[in-house]
Amino acid sequence: MIDKDFNAVQRDVLFSYTPGLVQDKSFQILKKTTQGGVKPVGDYLVLDANESPKISEKMIINLISILNGQEPIDLSSEIGSRLLYNKIPSQGDKSKIMFYRYNGEGVSIENALLTIDQEDMYNG
Repeated sequence: MIDKDFNAVQRDVLFSYTPGLVQDKSFQILKKTTQGGVKPVGDYLVLDANESPKISEKMIINLISILNGQEPIDLSSEIGSRLLYNKIPSQGDKSKIMFYRYNGEGVSIENALLTIDQEDMYNG
């Protein structure tokens, strides 16, 4: 029964990620194709030099979970700050979302930049 549920969840997963090839602290977002392969559809670039690689990977896992229609993990106790975001006006066929971290004092700081194909983001 457990294996059957696990396999059903795996079939429903459209999005996955891999570490970026060009820059440190970057990830490439992949989408399953109808032929069974994967294609790159976006990038997640961590801008906060102080963020640990462990937290960066948990953040991209959460983002992939949301893209797949799953519940994200609550990371607030590990992060110690609020994560805010702002959708940047689109340029062409790409959507850009800037993530900010706010610890309750002063101004928020840029945390990461998500760039994803609009068609793939909204059409699942």
